Amino acid sequence: MARTVKILFRDNLVSAGRSLTGAPVQGKQRVVGRVEISTYAVGGEDLKPNDLGLTNIDYASFRVVDEIDAANVSSFVSAKYDDSAQKLVLVNTNNLTTVAEGSGNATVQFEVVGDSASLVDQVV
Repeated sequence: MARTVKILFRDNLVSAGRSLTGAPVQGKQRVVGRVEISTYAVGGEDLKPNDLGLTNIDYASFRVVDEIDAANVSSFVSAKYDDSAQKLVLVNTNNLTTVAEGSGNATVQFEVVGDSASLVDQVV
């Protein structure tokens, strides 16, 4: 497993969240960036909310921009987030299998929304 998380920008989502009592709160953020994988680990790469400056992940969207197996044009790789394991998983969409451990480099762009680890919930 070897990966680097690079955050390109983050922005606050004003009044996008709710407290346990239902009151609007500040503290939701959208984080955009990329994960650069140099050696893919079996079962996926750890990607925990605190890696992104969040306490949880409510929504995640990923796009593989540099595929692991670029030499094999018959292979297409996509990425998904495993909430329970908190891992970024690469999937070969031709046969719906996870990418093999130790495969080459990949770059995955992401957009994630969750609760900020740095903003204190404030009732609006």
